[in-house]
Amino acid sequence: MRDSLFKRSLPLFLAAILGFSQTALAAPRGDADPIVIGGSLSLSGKYAEMGKMQEKGYRLWETEVNARGGLLGRPVKVLVLDDGSSAPKAAEVYEELLRGKKVPLIFSPYSSELTLAVADVVEKFRYPMLAAGASSEKIWERPRRYTFGVYSTAGRYFIGFLELCAIHKRKTVSITGFPDAFSRSTVAGARKWAERFGLSVVHFDIVEGRDEQVLEAEAGRIAAARPDVVIVAGHFNETVSLRRALEKKDLKKSVFAGSVGPAMQEFQQDLGPLAEGVFGASQWEPDERILYPGSRAFIQDFRKAYGEEPSYHAATAYSSVKMLAEAVRKTGSLDREKIRRFVVSGEHKTILGPFKLRSDGTQIGHKSIIIQWQGGKKEIVWPETMRTSPPRFPQ
Repeated sequence: MRDSLFKRSLPLFLAAILGFSQTALAAPRGDADPIVIGGSLSLSGKYAEMGKMQEKGYRLWETEVNARGGLLGRPVKVLVLDDGSSAPKAAEVYEELLRGKKVPLIFSPYSSELTLAVADVVEKFRYPMLAAGASSEKIWERPRRYTFGVYSTAGRYFIGFLELCAIHKRKTVSITGFPDAFSRSTVAGARKWAERFGLSVVHFDIVEGRDEQVLEAEAGRIAAARPDVVIVAGHFNETVSLRRALEKKDLKKSVFAGSVGPAMQEFQQDLGPLAEGVFGASQWEPDERILYPGSRAFIQDFRKAYGEEPSYHAATAYSSVKMLAEAVRKTGSLDREKIRRFVVSGEHKTILGPFKLRSDGTQIGHKSIIIQWQGGKKEIVWPETMRTSPPRFPQ
């Protein structure tokens, strides 16, 4: 019932909000119609923590670009619709936006699950989309002409962490994932790289369900395997819940690592002392010692605007629309084919580091990093060239 109501009301809602944006937005120059960049984000549902952070990144860029005169002499409007963390709803939003060419440019939804659902729509209507919230290799199993990776791919998330584990003579690893596309890609990559680094995988599971009882049972299975290393490849809530559940087990000397969750400030806020020592995969960190062009200014502007630290989710969102804007400026138009050619050409410098694509749209220039919670704050522990503190392993 709720989904059918969403589907019926979406065209009317879009017509109203797009009509409003054409007449009511304050323009940087005269009364020119705004350039609308539209899409959906998970402002509710299971991906809401990350989706809300991404919206802040997009809104910060919107404020900045309009303060500088907009694009092509026109103001810019970022149109965000809530997809409720639902892949079908996200696909409906993009179908409605693109079928009638209601917006000239788009941003991506959050998560590999939703991006995978939207990618076919994007390809059908030939809209360039920088996938600023997705990393599953499944998205690019068939070549994409208009869907471009921003993250390093999920299968490579834990390479640095597993290298550190091998250096520190850890021998066994437990790997837990969930049924979504991102988690499946991440655990497959973690297993492959664990074996390459000589670690024995003593427990491997794709957990069907995310409620407390299911995760308590998984914690019991992990504890029974007595691993030196525990990897959880899920999103924020799963990582937090399993970390709590494992605290009740006798695994004091096991090293814990998670995808997505540990990179967010809320991880430490939710877990307090239980966050200490946890490793995590990240795409970028709000550390002013990182010298990628524009990174320091983004950190300072985000803190000023929101009074909090940006996570990599905000940074990737901001970076993706900034690249779209650069494509518009360089080509002098909103022609989507020209924008596409700019994005795929060569290597670009971003606040995340190098951006370079393989011919199928997969990101190959950007590399993920590994953080660890030390003394109540995140430190970069891998790669060594970006290290802010040495990794700490239990003795």
